[in-house]
Amino acid sequence: MTAKYICFALSAVGIVLNANCTSAPDLSKELYSDNPVVALTSYEQLVSMGPDGIEEVLESWGPDGHFGTRIIREIGPSILDELTARLTLSISEDDKVVTIEAIGALGPDGRGALEYLVDELRSESQAIRVASCEAIEAIHPDMESVGSSLYPLLEDNDIRVVSAACFTIGSLTEGANANAIQKLLGVIHADPSGISKQAAAYALYKNGYRTDDMFELIESCALAYPSCPAYGPALYALARIDSDASRDVMRRIVLDESKPQILAMMALTSYAKSDESARILVDALEFEETQGSALYYLSVFGESGNAALPELYAIRNGSSQIELFDPERNTVLLEMAILFIERES
Repeated sequence: MTAKYICFALSAVGIVLNANCTSAPDLSKELYSDNPVVALTSYEQLVSMGPDGIEEVLESWGPDGHFGTRIIREIGPSILDELTARLTLSISEDDKVVTIEAIGALGPDGRGALEYLVDELRSESQAIRVASCEAIEAIHPDMESVGSSLYPLLEDNDIRVVSAACFTIGSLTEGANANAIQKLLGVIHADPSGISKQAAAYALYKNGYRTDDMFELIESCALAYPSCPAYGPALYALARIDSDASRDVMRRIVLDESKPQILAMMALTSYAKSDESARILVDALEFEETQGSALYYLSVFGESGNAALPELYAIRNGSSQIELFDPERNTVLLEMAILFIERES
């Protein structure tokens, strides 16, 4: 979709950008706009400028990366060569991490960079090893092609690397692997804090090892917030499992203001794939404290966000029982969610 059409579409829903939408003099500044639609449109215009614009996008990736992820996903594999070339340059650790994250945002379309990502698993940088694991998980290659490089990370001296490797091994697992099970059990027993234990439990669950026990371990930690220090990884594990049972736990957390609601919504957006998970965010639209966040995370949910469109349309035309609690702010978020979900489809 061209930047010109995007400007037209945003104007149609009452969102005003600068008068010269397709040729703003300093688009990089707009990436930090408080209006997320302005920021997103600026991302697209910059990418259309080629390598220089892509450089600006990567430099402004931000702490959560959702807008950047969305744009990279829409552009698709045509940007892969540029991203892969950056990995061969002498760039800073932060720049390399962002580049790897952008490759991961392509999902399976980033497969052409897999060889480079496997090499980066041996980086001296903890952050690069973690980012490489996460990108490999998103690309989702056959476990046979990357297992020999991932398994050594289960003995890494950094629990964040161990956790990332466990999550990746679990997500790539297509059946029980005796070798993996033994290594993952070692992680369970070696991590008294439970940070990587949750990720290992997820991987063991995916390997079919004592699935009820592994699920209970994850569930109990997620619901024990804030007393369980590993509630974050537990939420990420539940979102990845994406089953009826895990979604029931996630729904309870998202709708309970004493729980980490925002982190749970972010986990669903990042790792869940089902229509049913998107509907958890629809349920959150009914409550004032979660409505704005739910609208935002629906806008970046991905293809399954389509499940939310009927309710979003009903809110827009006034036929829904759900009211907008902060109309000035949430009307913009509502239109953003509708526009972005429509574009996904």
